[in-house]
Amino acid sequence: MNKSVPKFLKLPALDNDPLTYEMYMTTKELAARWRMNPGSLANQRSLGRQGPAYIRVNDNTVLYPMSEILAYEREHLIATKKKQRKASDLSDL
Repeated sequence: MNKSVPKFLKLPALDNDPLTYEMYMTTKELAARWRMNPGSLANQRSLGRQGPAYIRVNDNTVLYPMSEILAYEREHLIATKKKQRKASDLSDL
């Protein structure tokens, strides 16, 4: 079985600085990263539920900035009582 590695989109960042680029994931790529159904992400978007910020490029294309995905993952990281983590320990995620 051949597993394909997601090919990130590399587009100019939202601040319009031509020297700054942001990586983006599609709904399908993010769903694979989080091992969930792409429809669940679509439902979260349509209901205004939790999830990382996204950009709707057109009716059929939604992109998630990698910086928003990582920030969302850091915010929702749950440390066990046995192994409590400090905020400074999360910087290398």
